[in-house]
Amino acid sequence: MAKFSELQKRLLTALVAVPLLILCFWEGTWSLLLLITPVTMFGVHEFFNLQEKKGIPAFKGIGIVAALGLNLTAYAYGLEGAAMFIAMLSLLLVLSTILGPYQETALQRIAGTLFPQGYVVLLMSHFYFLRQKQMAFDLTSLPIPDGFVFLMLVVGLTFLNDTGSYFGG
Repeated sequence: MAKFSELQKRLLTALVAVPLLILCFWEGTWSLLLLITPVTMFGVHEFFNLQEKKGIPAFKGIGIVAALGLNLTAYAYGLEGAAMFIAMLSLLLVLSTILGPYQETALQRIAGTLFPQGYVVLLMSHFYFLRQKQMAFDLTSLPIPDGFVFLMLVVGLTFLNDTGSYFGG
């Protein structure tokens, strides 16, 4: 079997991933949720593993379950629902550290559990928020869903930045 160069691997990945992304962005409902949720959960799991290697205490089990809940809440109820979810999670974490055996590391555990929620889950949830966004100008003459334009712009600019970095060094 022939070995592929780094550029060939990137091109093959793009040939598979780009049509899938466009389809999910166009549909914008369950397909987008099914695309973003596993990526988000993988990111949260990796983030907790990195924290664990650095010795940062956190409620990993609660954090992973909360990440799934926050992801689904952001999809279903938008930014306001996500903010309410984080407020309730914060209250739960404070109560669990006050009443539990973790009083000496309470602040670190609360921060170690909440930070991945904001850094990974909320940032990835912006795919949902952008897809639900209405355009400021009229596109009714074109058969293009409003939020699709926003998603393609963000992903396109990220792709161009990554490509420029790859070739520019």
